[in-house]
Amino acid sequence: AVNEKLFAQVPATDVGSALAGKIAGVRVQPSNVPGGGPLIQMRGATSLSRDNGPLIVLDGVFIEGSLGDINLQDVDRFEVLKGASAATLYGSRAANGVIAITTKRGKNLDVGTTQVFVRTEVGTQNAYLSRNPEKARYHPFLTDANGDFQLDNTGTAIDDPAGISDGVFPVYKDHIGELFEGSTFLTQYVRLSSRGQSGNIVVSAEYQDQTGGIALHDGNQRLNISANADQYLGDKVTLSTSLKFINDQTDNRPRNIRTLTMMDP
Repeated sequence: AVNEKLFAQVPATDVGSALAGKIAGVRVQPSNVPGGGPLIQMRGATSLSRDNGPLIVLDGVFIEGSLGDINLQDVDRFEVLKGASAATLYGSRAANGVIAITTKRGKNLDVGTTQVFVRTEVGTQNAYLSRNPEKARYHPFLTDANGDFQLDNTGTAIDDPAGISDGVFPVYKDHIGELFEGSTFLTQYVRLSSRGQSGNIVVSAEYQDQTGGIALHDGNQRLNISANADQYLGDKVTLSTSLKFINDQTDNRPRNIRTLTMMDP
């Protein structure tokens, strides 16, 4: 099991990345798509046509989405199950392992305590800056006093007899640089936790906007709303309820140079 104190030592951007390097035998491959969940493999491939990822259980409920849809700030602990222990609890669906996630419910607070947690993260992303190729800035043509190309009768630029590319282009435009000028990402999170004599409640909301460093690509926008409540009906009876709402919008257009350069202005 991995609790909040352990994965808080190395901050991660999502739930899947928080597991990287913390549990033996769990391989985590981050996603390069904004809002995409990482690829997690706990056992060898068991199928050629089906997903080989583990079964995800959130507060006792199977979920079909990815770990990228779960807010890391809401997680209280992880439990990773493999082999016979997973099959005993979850049957054949646990053939690729199980990641059981328990979210915060406010049980660890002192009675009569209310906490408010707010987190805002703003940064910049650039998808191509380190691989931006050098552009031609010089040419081997004759120019006039104004720096414009000298043209022949056919309108073609006249070659410099010296044959040396030492003339500076009168106008230089870095198309690649403008296309990958970078973008900002924003994450806003707020959580209200409270515990009383008869129960406890945790309500949280997160909004995340990531474009992945390409200004012309909408990337991913996600809204998460979560509510957990426990009502004590006696010394041995507790009524627990959980609500999860996820609205995820992703620009599924390919993130490559050809696609972006052929988009509408």
